[in-house]
Amino acid sequence: MTLRLALKHFRDDARGSVAIIAAASLLLGIAATAVGVDLSMFHYQKRKQQSATDIAALAASANLDRASAAVGENARLNGFSQRDVAAVEVGVYSADAGKSVDARFTPGAANPNAVRVTMVSHPTMLFGRALAAWQGGSEERYAGEKTKTGAAAPDRVTLRTTSIDARSPSASFAIGSRLAALDGGLANSVLSSLVGAKVSLSVMDYDALVKANVDLFKFAQALSTRLSLKALTYGEVVSTQVRAGDALNAMVEVLRSESPASARAADALGKLVTALPTSRTIDLSKLIDFGPFGKATLASGTPLPVELSGYDLITALLQQSAGAHLLNTSIGVAIPGLAGAELKLSLGERPVGTSFVTVGQTGASVHTAQTRLLLKVRLGGGALPADVQLPVYVEVASATAKLTELKCDRQAVSSARIGLGVKPGVVDAWIGQVSDGAMTNYVSSPRPDAATLLSAPAVAVTGRAHATVANLADATISFTHADVLARTRKQISTTNFTASLISGLVNDLVLRVTVLGLGLPLPGIGPLVAQTIGAAATPIDGLLNGVLTTLGLRLGQADTWVMGVRCGTPSLVR
Repeated sequence: MTLRLALKHFRDDARGSVAIIAAASLLLGIAATAVGVDLSMFHYQKRKQQSATDIAALAASANLDRASAAVGENARLNGFSQRDVAAVEVGVYSADAGKSVDARFTPGAANPNAVRVTMVSHPTMLFGRALAAWQGGSEERYAGEKTKTGAAAPDRVTLRTTSIDARSPSASFAIGSRLAALDGGLANSVLSSLVGAKVSLSVMDYDALVKANVDLFKFAQALSTRLSLKALTYGEVVSTQVRAGDALNAMVEVLRSESPASARAADALGKLVTALPTSRTIDLSKLIDFGPFGKATLASGTPLPVELSGYDLITALLQQSAGAHLLNTSIGVAIPGLAGAELKLSLGERPVGTSFVTVGQTGASVHTAQTRLLLKVRLGGGALPADVQLPVYVEVASATAKLTELKCDRQAVSSARIGLGVKPGVVDAWIGQVSDGAMTNYVSSPRPDAATLLSAPAVAVTGRAHATVANLADATISFTHADVLARTRKQISTTNFTASLISGLVNDLVLRVTVLGLGLPLPGIGPLVAQTIGAAATPIDGLLNGVLTTLGLRLGQADTWVMGVRCGTPSLVR
């Protein structure tokens, strides 16, 4: 038989084909089973490793100071070794929906609140090692991952797992002035200007308002009920434009529900509500920020204390409703050396998105409102031919407090430490003439012209002075948990604050005396005017500070206080 015929016969002979196909199929089945068993084992191993990584990250985030040790301990307890821990990174996690989860974590950042743990293991194939040996140092694929195993370990794969765990401790804090008592007459004058109608409260009324505390979460609940709002969260309540009267009435309800001691404050507040014009509205979002708890439902209760004195909240509400409109009032004074005084007041907006009280995490900030006032004081002339009219213009920029540090352990809350970076508002003061338009123009600051200080039939005295109280650097103020419980207010002052602002202005005062409108000098009049103003510096300072204190401000100073701390629960974010 020729070779050609033999090959044709082999081709046409069908005997034994089933056995050949069965043998080949058996080999493929064995290989598929081996791969399936290995993949199942790797899947189980990776799930086990991911659980161990998650547990290790949770343990590390609860104790960031010894994160590496906590990860190592938990890895061993869950069947892994220290060499399986590829990385332990401590950093800051910020829940920014505009970034991927990994991009939200910044390793090595200051004031860490999170940890990222990466574990890597190299399990050995069981049934598939023969296939791996046949493939040699090839690229292996597992669960969508491509890892280079190298020729030295063809029977191993690389399993990598990562977990990010973050804690979100929060604190509630505010900025304002330390207010212990108020002069009823002066406070009534200032509040009358803010309300837009005559206010007549007693010193005891103000004392009750200063001492009464209003919880802002309860205030939001009362306001929602009063207005029949369908809002489900605290953030939705404060984002609602409301009438000033409704906001104050909600405060009354909270005060009446607190304790009998708050009843006097509720009664005093009721008098303000009666005097308040019904057209006034308030944008609460510019005053109150519930931070991460803005998404909490009203039914969830009060997550942490956020309490303000009744008076602090009243003045903030009235100032916000007044906006930048010019407010005028005459101040009844009974101060030696001062014959009378008038006040013009303009309140600017706070920086966009900020408030004077907030609940937030590290980086949150609070601001006071920019304030401008023109105090026109009349001084008895004495030996002068007429009274001295002294216009004192003061501009107080927004004071700021920023949460710079928040260390809090849920297992030992009493060891919590809070740091605020505080900067008092810059003070710009003038003796000069300021128009109403300049006072309400917050695009630029006024530069007053010389003002007429004395005007008599035969003589006129004009003058102009300028003084600045500035502080360009933030100062850090630390609070302990005991400070939080006691509602301790801590104060920071500008580095170059002068106790007597008026004395500083007098030292810079440049006077010009003219006779009969001819510009002729008149010896002796100028020094006598300067002496009259200098002698009244102390009472004018007292009046000015009283007005600012009533508004919740201090010259060159800022008070901050922390009302509550919540350490937060560690939670896996990846």
